[in-house]
Amino acid sequence: MSFVNCLLSRSSSIVPISRWRIGNGAEDGNAAFISCNIDITGGNGYVTPTAGVLASQILWEYGNSNLNNTAAAPLGLTVLTNGDPRLVAASSATIWLNGWVPQLAPNILTNPVSLTVTAV
Repeated sequence: MSFVNCLLSRSSSIVPISRWRIGNGAEDGNAAFISCNIDITGGNGYVTPTAGVLASQILWEYGNSNLNNTAAAPLGLTVLTNGDPRLVAASSATIWLNGWVPQLAPNILTNPVSLTVTAV
């Protein structure tokens, strides 16, 4: 999972960010947070406990800031730097998805019409 230019807010004070499962249910995979705005009110609050992070997990961050872009918002993950090929990969959907381009969802322009159906 790669979160680019995202907004992370929360309703509780502690939010674990290191326990994702990839699509097949395995407890490993990559997660990257790139240039996200993160609610750090009252401290970071996002936790990556070492007990919850598996050796097979790869967790990256780059350029995250608070909600109004006035302070850095580090998550305690592996920090990527400019020019790092991992940053380029995590920032590009084409590279991250290995060339796969998902189809767009249908664009519904009008509300559904109510129908009455009579059983025969």
